[in-house]
Amino acid sequence: MLTSLWRKLGLYIPHLILVLGQGLLGLAILENFPGVDFLPFPQGWRILSVVGFGLALPAFLLTYTPLRRYWLVFQGVSPEGRLSYRQSVEYRFLNGLFWGLAYLEVWGIFLALKKTFGFSEAPRTYYDTYSYVVVAEKPLTSAAFWVAERSFTLPLLYKMLGVTLANFNDAGVMYRVAITQKWLSVIAWSGLAITVALSLRQRWMRLVGFTIILLFSLALEVSLWDFLLLSESLSFSFFALVLASWLILLRLGEHEFRGAFLLGGILTLMSFIFMGLYSFTRDSNLYFLLTALIVFLLYLGLKWKTLYLRWPFIGLILGTLVLFGVQNYTLIHGNRWQIHIYDNLKVRIMPDPQARAFFVNAGLPLTPRFLEIQTFSQRQYQVAMVTEPTLQPVREWIEKKGRATYLAYLLSRPLPTLFEPLHHALHLLNGNNTEYRHPLGPLSRRLERIDAIMYPRGVVVLGAFLWLGLIGAIVYWRGQDTHSVWVLVSIFLVSLYPLMFLVWHGNPLEIERHAAQIGVQVRLLGWLALVAVGDGWLMRVEKPVL
Repeated sequence: MLTSLWRKLGLYIPHLILVLGQGLLGLAILENFPGVDFLPFPQGWRILSVVGFGLALPAFLLTYTPLRRYWLVFQGVSPEGRLSYRQSVEYRFLNGLFWGLAYLEVWGIFLALKKTFGFSEAPRTYYDTYSYVVVAEKPLTSAAFWVAERSFTLPLLYKMLGVTLANFNDAGVMYRVAITQKWLSVIAWSGLAITVALSLRQRWMRLVGFTIILLFSLALEVSLWDFLLLSESLSFSFFALVLASWLILLRLGEHEFRGAFLLGGILTLMSFIFMGLYSFTRDSNLYFLLTALIVFLLYLGLKWKTLYLRWPFIGLILGTLVLFGVQNYTLIHGNRWQIHIYDNLKVRIMPDPQARAFFVNAGLPLTPRFLEIQTFSQRQYQVAMVTEPTLQPVREWIEKKGRATYLAYLLSRPLPTLFEPLHHALHLLNGNNTEYRHPLGPLSRRLERIDAIMYPRGVVVLGAFLWLGLIGAIVYWRGQDTHSVWVLVSIFLVSLYPLMFLVWHGNPLEIERHAAQIGVQVRLLGWLALVAVGDGWLMRVEKPVL
């Protein structure tokens, strides 16, 4: 009996050694967390890493590669017995343990790197922060909070964290906001990583997809905003949560199982909440949702007969239309649009004789004070436009005719209006926002390498991402691929030009900051396309994981 037990145990020795090696690697990762020091000797994590890797690598080769058959032959397992070996309770347990540890270790590395970033950054406010705090101080029961000069999502966070006009510049308050934004980012991008992994079919590509999304979220254009008291960090977090909720619904809608309707209802409600918070973080986010609506309409039209759950997508479409109505109401009555006309007048209209003549012919009053403040700095100009009584005639004209005149001006020159965003495409797609950082010291080399790899800036690479995404989306919509991530890729592609158009013509200031999501979604599009293509290729050479 002991001989039989020992022989059976021998079958799983590589798997046991692999799990042991993983455990040692996990301890090495934990030791690398800032503030964690449980090993009694210096640089002990290096020894753990070497020993763990030395155990895990050969054990992995004997467990998950064709070399496994030689170990089984050595143990005297017949070809017929290999199937029962794979189906045994012991193998399934150790296999699940291996994959569970693999995901935990990847996530642990991500957390360690995310925390490391905080050691090179200091929280900071920006001059826009003040206007968000002003809204945050208004009562939740007041319409002035929900219909204000700033969308409500960030002021709501500030209110929850006790940020006021009296303390928003305090180091402790800024740190509290930064830490909250960082952990919201961790949760959001981890959620997206999990849903991307679940949308893939091959176990190796699932882990690869999970890893790529987490590493991508460490790119500076995503992570630097966590320490800035502005809306971008929250915007990216809810962006990731919206994408994650869509991916779950796409996967859920194509499968019939018990409880699908209840789960679908809960997920649809959660998705709508995320969409609302995302939309009311930055007004331009609404237009990303509107372009997604077009893709979901196409999805419903083509998949109507095969979809088990259709109503969640109908709910998302109707919910987006509701958001469009509500947000436009708050935009108009909260007086959030006027500042964009003010800025365009100073930066683009007044310096251009033809544009200036167009607006003067439409009735723009060129008062002496209005002409004088054109020489002011942008900040001084904005303050004057908002507060000075002598500029009241200009404000009244903008209130009555500003939007209509600006739209008419854009329509009067259709070709420049349409092609200017494309002419400045690299500026919009490849912006560099590192000027907003408040570094305490140099960025770690690890994070620099991750940023360079995960957020490529080469034109050739960006072109390849777009080309791969376009070809893959066409293949998907022709019914030759079933990966739901192609729906997200399609949304990114369809929304690309509208967002470029909106950012370029919406406000001439801080173009690269306002275009941050455009650059992020182009890279994310490419990475999602790569993992979907890789998963499809592995499906043809390996049995899919069901």
